[in-house]
Amino acid sequence: MALEFKIDSNRIKREGKFYLVFALVFVVIAYFFYSTGIRFYTGISKSLKETKDTKTDIQLLESKIGSLKSIKDSGTVDVNLLNVSFQSEDPSLFMYSQLRVISTNNNVELTDISFSQGQPVGVINVAVINLLVKGTKENVFSFITEVGQSAPLSGLGGMSFSNYVESGETLSLHMSLEIYYSPLPEVLPDTNKIVNSLSEEEKTAYDELIKLKVFSNTEIKAQSPNDVENDPFVYGGGVQEGQKE
Repeated sequence: MALEFKIDSNRIKREGKFYLVFALVFVVIAYFFYSTGIRFYTGISKSLKETKDTKTDIQLLESKIGSLKSIKDSGTVDVNLLNVSFQSEDPSLFMYSQLRVISTNNNVELTDISFSQGQPVGVINVAVINLLVKGTKENVFSFITEVGQSAPLSGLGGMSFSNYVESGETLSLHMSLEIYYSPLPEVLPDTNKIVNSLSEEEKTAYDELIKLKVFSNTEIKAQSPNDVENDPFVYGGGVQEGQKE
């Protein structure tokens, strides 16, 4: 017995439309959830990043505050003294004024004074002062001791004398003094990084610098940035004498 199948075209059309509408609705809903999810994910990611950046900023500020408190509590901060002890430009003339005062304090005579540039040590520049020191043996030794304790940062170079003398006799000593200086760094450290505490070696260097003494009345302060270009052909960097503005 043969079976006959009768296709209901109207039913197929109705069901086809239904499935098509259902598919479109599903696509719209899926797209809605997808786009909404992307927005939420982007917003959450942005919030997490901002939170992380905020925590980093807080840590940076806390570190800077801690460093400042540490320096303040030490009670030895003197920016001007540090600037005198280790200057950015050739301090030969300032050191010469120091030597004059120290020589007077120790009753010695300074002659044959000359200035020159020494061999740099890495980024550290070296200025050299050559001189002849005359005085009693004890006074010359006292003079050398005080020079080693004076600002700016310096070190003894070559030394020579003609002959051995007894205590109380006059000693003529040829000596050279090396003075160290360096310009400020062209690139400052990244301010967005955590401030590290000074190492033991840096603390030792800092303590040695602030111990140096200033004997002369010369005052040297930290330099301020100069954003004005002066014309070297104009008197005093301004209007020439007798010239109207």
